[in-house]
Amino acid sequence: MGDEKSLPINVDLGASAKLEIKGEIPSSSMGRLFDALTDAIRPFTEARGLRADQIRLQREDVLIEIARRARLRLEEEGEVAQAIPLKTMVPLLEKASLEDPTDEEMIQRWADLLAAEASNPGENRRWHIDTLASIDGWQAHLLEEISAREPARSFFEIQNFTREAAIEEFMLTVNDAARVPKSDVVAVLEKLRGFTLFFDGADIPNANEFELKDFDEAPALLQLDALGLVWVQATSFVAGDERSFVFNAQLTPLGHSFVSLFKSSDVE
Repeated sequence: MGDEKSLPINVDLGASAKLEIKGEIPSSSMGRLFDALTDAIRPFTEARGLRADQIRLQREDVLIEIARRARLRLEEEGEVAQAIPLKTMVPLLEKASLEDPTDEEMIQRWADLLAAEASNPGENRRWHIDTLASIDGWQAHLLEEISAREPARSFFEIQNFTREAAIEEFMLTVNDAARVPKSDVVAVLEKLRGFTLFFDGADIPNANEFELKDFDEAPALLQLDALGLVWVQATSFVAGDERSFVFNAQLTPLGHSFVSLFKSSDVE
């Protein structure tokens, strides 16, 4: 899409966190669970040259790394790890262990979630576990970037913010953009919260010829919308004498709650 314009947001996954910390969790603590899981999937993996013991070892390595990072975060925040309820601990470890060991972004997110649970185990974070298991590293990083682009809000302001209010704010800004000279459109759209993409009219003769699937970010953001983490708005409008298209995504109250678990993480 030659005239696609991405308003200021930088999703750079190149700077991954690194970690140096000692300590391990006993691999035997989850042994029976891994045995059962790997036995169940052996017929599907052996055809690809993956043995059950290889899968088990990889999953254990992932959990050890997550535990190391969680311990480091707790130490840096002056927190003492507390016992985590089994109802939370088992699904957290099971789903976290499925991550690719090279995915630094997701390894760190699971470590942050484990540290949050260990520092305050009374909260119900099972929704956070299921949600984190449903996204990838790019989406996790994008959520934090969207949060950084949004103005600070109090707890009550976030809770009172609705999809209807987001749509109204979006449409008012788009209407403003439609009334200014074409050279000023991007400057007006920059006032939108969160993540915004603007497509110039040269690529969109009319609204019916442009679909969300036409740009790479759309499926990932629509999935985040389905999970209740962002609200996605999109519309076409006439700027000057050309029809243009604008796409925007901003955090929901649930999205703010989700991102807040990871914001203070500076592990390197």
